Amino acid sequence: NTKDEGEGDGKHTQGEPNAAPDYVEIMARYFEEVWLKEIDVLKYPTPPTPYKVEVRNIDPYLGVTKPSNYLTKTTISYIAMDNDYPNYAEIDQKNNIIKVTAAHEFFHALQMYNYNQYPKDNTGGNGKWWMEATATWMEDEVYDEINDYVNYLFGWFEYPYLSLNAFSTVYNPLPDETHQYGSSIFAKYLSEKTPEKQEIIMNIWKTCGEGKRGTATLDAINKVLGGEANFKKFFKNFSTANFIEKPILFIDSQYNYEDDAALDYPDMSIKTSYPLINNPNQHFVGKEPLPAEYGDRLYMLDDKELPHLASHYLKFTPPEQLDKPTKLYLNFKQGPGGSKDWGSKIVLVMIDGTKIITEMVEKEKDFFIFKGDFGFTLYNPKPNEIREVGFIPTNLDQISNLRKYQYSALVIPQFEDAYRNLVSIYTG
Repeated sequence: NTKDEGEGDGKHTQGEPNAAPDYVEIMARYFEEVWLKEIDVLKYPTPPTPYKVEVRNIDPYLGVTKPSNYLTKTTISYIAMDNDYPNYAEIDQKNNIIKVTAAHEFFHALQMYNYNQYPKDNTGGNGKWWMEATATWMEDEVYDEINDYVNYLFGWFEYPYLSLNAFSTVYNPLPDETHQYGSSIFAKYLSEKTPEKQEIIMNIWKTCGEGKRGTATLDAINKVLGGEANFKKFFKNFSTANFIEKPILFIDSQYNYEDDAALDYPDMSIKTSYPLINNPNQHFVGKEPLPAEYGDRLYMLDDKELPHLASHYLKFTPPEQLDKPTKLYLNFKQGPGGSKDWGSKIVLVMIDGTKIITEMVEKEKDFFIFKGDFGFTLYNPKPNEIREVGFIPTNLDQISNLRKYQYSALVIPQFEDAYRNLVSIYTG
């Protein structure tokens, strides 16, 4: 079922004649719980009361929040909830979906009444992605034990090359059809990794409501984080955390999630893993054989592309012929935009599971390099030897789509003859 149409929530309910009284009373109790958390605990301003919630057949939607006035920046609204949720047969499942839908829709009501019913988006459209991302985030703030938001992360982690603020519709579907709900992971990261914690979401919404027509969503996030440069740094860390969100032995806390549901987050989709499966002894990635001197720039692969606020994830593991540590050289050439518009995080994974984060070093304009230890002793590996390197190119621009980049890689071979044989059979 679809979460909603992107349009509230309520404190009091009224049912259709065919909605069982007990069902309506149970739903009303859940709305009281939602009100207590969102208004009394999180301190969002109170909408006019009594707030109307209808219970009727709205299939395929789980909930709908309808504004009373589509023409004003802010408006009162009402919520419609489904009268039976037929896809949830088990009573616990049905109760849980009612709970999170109530929390989700009521936060839409607060967005519409207090801040901006349709915030703008920096790319020229509306900012409904932020409405849905934060309403889905609110579900977990009210009912932390249900973790329904995790269901939307599977598509989101499968397509990390979609922009953070992309919005899927029936008329313009994305490969991840629930992408805007999965973007709740960004709201989750904001509320965990900033000093304001949960309050940062309210602060961003306040900024979205500033001015006669409001502030665009990404501009509002920039302002609350202290400027666009801070946003870009934050987004690089966010993209890295999504690669290594599982429990780890030692790492800076900015690169993991605190929520207990993080154990159930899906694995990030890897765009390419090297060596390629059909070439297990692959020592380099590039279009042509290497220059004579190790470490010199390789000829780059063909251009890759990323839209704004999106990432690719690449993985490098030792070639089969490598049986002791050596060196890995990575080159990254950015497309138009310069270094301020790209992230190039490196994740080093040790034999013992420890993960260390570093960044490429700018060697010259738009050209970055990484040189580091790589590989492990095959028969007696040491805990601090490196079994995997992750590379995360990220387009940090907030508007322009499809910026290009190139990369190349070289694992220093152990034997000159073996290396030259590999060059002769592999040129791509």
